Amino acid sequence: MPSFTLPVGSIEQVDEMMANGLEFGGAESVPITKEDFMYLRSIEDMDGYLWGVMYLDLVKFQAIKTSNH
Repeated sequence: MPSFTLPVGSIEQVDEMMANGLEFGGAESVPITKEDFMYLRSIEDMDGYLWGVMYLDLVKFQAIKTSNH
């Protein structure tokens, strides 16, 4: 199954896109991924494509990346 990931600017945008996709027939077949720096939800469209919608907090991500070096 082909999959794609769309980055967005906030958690609220992730949830809004998911609500719209579910309203129009998509299925949330993958559990939500919540990390300290990332929020990811995935929706499968009616053609079988899997779309990930992700918010990445770049400040937190950079802090984690820097602390690991």
